[in-house]
Amino acid sequence: MSWHLEMTEHASFPILETHYVGVLSPSQLSAAVHATIDGARAMTRPLLLGNCTALAGGHSPFDLYALADMLLSAGLAGTFKEAVLLPALPGPIEDVRFWETTCLNRGINVRVFTERDAAVAWLVST
Repeated sequence: MSWHLEMTEHASFPILETHYVGVLSPSQLSAAVHATIDGARAMTRPLLLGNCTALAGGHSPFDLYALADMLLSAGLAGTFKEAVLLPALPGPIEDVRFWETTCLNRGINVRVFTERDAAVAWLVST
């Protein structure tokens, strides 16, 4: 599997971390996002960490655009915070930054980070 979920505790707040690894096809990316949404719906305060540090690509900006539209049409804008850790490879970095911009334009609270500690600090801040 090129993605997996992990629940971690930070202080008193649980954080649902989705690890994106290697090349993710559009269907794998969609499955990961849907599993993350299902996990977030079970949380009182949905704090999400998209760990893209090992992401190598495999999907297009159009796929990301469609996923952001799906979140918006599902009524999920404003219901969670997502911090995203940038990938090591330059190509996927552009896609992750595109994800941030696309989400923010739809009122979905997403922010990109280069460091895990900064991402977690932002997530647990009010």
